[in-house]
Amino acid sequence: MRLITMKVTQYNNSYRRQLRLHR
Repeated sequence: MRLITMKVTQYNNSYRRQLRLHR
Protein backbone atom coordinates (compact mmCIF):
# COMPACT_ATOMS: atom_id res chain seq x y z
CA MET A 1 0.00 0.00 0.00
CA ARG A 2 2.89 2.38 0.73
CA LEU A 3 4.47 1.38 -2.58
CA ILE A 4 2.19 3.78 -4.42
CA THR A 5 3.19 6.64 -2.13
CA MET A 6 6.87 5.92 -2.74
CA LYS A 7 6.32 5.84 -6.48
CA VAL A 8 4.37 9.12 -6.37
CA THR A 9 7.10 10.78 -4.31
CA GLN A 10 9.78 9.62 -6.74
CA TYR A 11 7.70 10.86 -9.68
CA ASN A 12 7.15 14.23 -7.99
CA ASN A 13 10.87 14.54 -7.27
CA SER A 14 11.73 13.82 -10.89
CA TYR A 15 9.24 16.43 -12.06
CA ARG A 16 10.66 19.07 -9.70
CA ARG A 17 14.21 18.22 -10.78
CA GLN A 18 13.26 18.64 -14.46
CA LEU A 19 11.63 21.99 -13.71
CA ARG A 20 14.84 23.24 -12.12
CA LEU A 21 16.87 21.90 -15.02
CA HIS A 22 14.66 23.76 -17.47
CA ARG A 23 15.35 26.99 -15.56
